[in-house]
Amino acid sequence: MGEQASSRQEVETQGARVGSPTDPSTEELMFPSGSERCAATLYRPKDPDGAVPCVVMAQGFSLTRKDGAPRYAEGFARAGLAALTFDYRHFGDSTGEPRQLTDHVRQREDLAAAVDLTRSLDGIDPERIVVWGYSFGGGHALDHASRDERLAAAILHFPFLDGRAAMRKANPVSALRVTGAILGALARRRLVHLPATGPPRSCAMLTQEEAEPGFDALRASGSLWRNEFRARPTQPVFAYRPVKVAARVRCPLLACLGERDTIVPGPAIVRTAKQAPRGTLRQFDLAHFEPFLDGFDDVFADQVAFLERHGAVVGGR
Repeated sequence: MGEQASSRQEVETQGARVGSPTDPSTEELMFPSGSERCAATLYRPKDPDGAVPCVVMAQGFSLTRKDGAPRYAEGFARAGLAALTFDYRHFGDSTGEPRQLTDHVRQREDLAAAVDLTRSLDGIDPERIVVWGYSFGGGHALDHASRDERLAAAILHFPFLDGRAAMRKANPVSALRVTGAILGALARRRLVHLPATGPPRSCAMLTQEEAEPGFDALRASGSLWRNEFRARPTQPVFAYRPVKVAARVRCPLLACLGERDTIVPGPAIVRTAKQAPRGTLRQFDLAHFEPFLDGFDDVFADQVAFLERHGAVVGGR
């Protein structure tokens, strides 16, 4: 399991919550990743019959584990699976300075540590772990699936898979302003520090019309989400291209594409589903944030059906 989660004793339990008889139970955990600790919430189904599968959920750009993801985690738990949401290092309740640092190398390590954690937990079947990634986290999930041959399945939920294609379709005024900020940070040997989202043509990472209202809609009550991020100028967005590893994924893979999504490039999602040896593409008449809102029922039903087909739902529920 490596030094990231070398023993069950390293996992800190923060407490459990039990709701109504039909609600999943939740448990707050802390697990090690590198020299820091990541905060996580584990959702378990009621009255499981033996060890259950677990869906490990990688969040999107700048989001915390409390923003949007709990609706899916609770749904998976009601379908008979466990689900784990977590905050990347530097975000939410996890440790790490500076705050709001978006480092895709570290975030992929955090996802790997979260998978290791689930394989060490009582009541979780270590051979039926599913990675699920939204937006930027979808790229992390694809990358992890290309490396971890033990995975039962991977779900790419409206994923960001090709930074080069994203830069080509970005608003040119915003792209120019962000590029200027990156070059300035590089010259001063500092981190880039910008808003995560802003109005069209502003100097922010995401300036599409759906971006600001989408983040507002996903932000949970009590969330630690902040409209800012820091990044290393040596990690430009255009260089992040997990689409290139799709052919290496051996587990069943479901790629979910929003036909009205203006945030992530659709062709890279199609390409990933085609190149993954066991890939499936599902297209929805939705924008980027809508699968957490009015589009939830259709998308979630498809994801559970996909897991049922590949034996990851307990008892076929």
